[in-house]
Formats: sequence, C-alpha cells, structure tokens
Amino acid sequence: MADTLYLEVITPERVIFRGEVSEITAPGAYGEFMVLPDHAPFFTSLEIGMVHFKTEQDDQWAAAHGGYFEVLDNRITVLADSAELAHEIDVERVRQAKARAEARLKEWENESRDNKDVVRAQSALLRAMAREKVMSKM
Repeated sequence: MADTLYLEVITPERVIFRGEVSEITAPGAYGEFMVLPDHAPFFTSLEIGMVHFKTEQDDQWAAAHGGYFEVLDNRITVLADSAELAHEIDVERVRQAKARAEARLKEWENESRDNKDVVRAQSALLRAMAREKVMSKM
C-alpha cells in the first residue's frame, strides 16, 4: 500500500507542479472528487475550478480551467487547458476580469444561452470565480 501519489499538473505552456502528494481534490465532469493513494484507475474531464493537493510540506491550491485528469498506478496526470498556483494569481487582473464578465452578461441577459458571446462571458466569470476561491486560501 502506497503512502503517496506522484502528481504532474501540466498546461500547454509549462509544468505547474511535479512531485509527491498525499491526496488531491479536483473539479470533475460530475462534480468534485478526491483521490488518495491506491485509488482505482480512472480518467475524467476537468472542469473550471479549484484543485487542492497536499504535499509533505504544505497544502497547495491551483485554479484549473478545463482539461483532463488521469489516475493510474498511484500516478496522477492533470493536463489542464490552463492553470495557476495560488501565489501566481494577480488579484487586480482577477477583479477586472470578473467585472468585465459580469458587465457582458448583464448586457446580454436577454440573449440566448447558446449565444457564443454569452458562453464566453459565462466561462470568463467561472474562471475569475475559481481564481478568487484559490486566492482566498492564501
């Protein structure tokens, strides 16, 4: 029985984290889930939200924005469309992005939910909210 998992969090631009963790919680396609050592293999899509993992030294939080999550033989691979660790998040940028998204949604409140601009604004708001949630953990 293993005590840890090996975690890699990777985006197209860079490796966000690589190392041993004792657990990880992430936002999956069917809701938030947790993985502990010796977890059964699985694969799921990753939704916009907060990823939390525990290293030997401390707890880490990241805002993840879509992608995939795989567990296999005590090895976790997170392939995120984009992700940021808590200490990397720019507070002012998040505030501006959230305000912009909220203004756009208000402007388009009578538009169809299928309108691509509405969908983009909703996604931008979800990303800003995920970043805020991660920042609150610092």
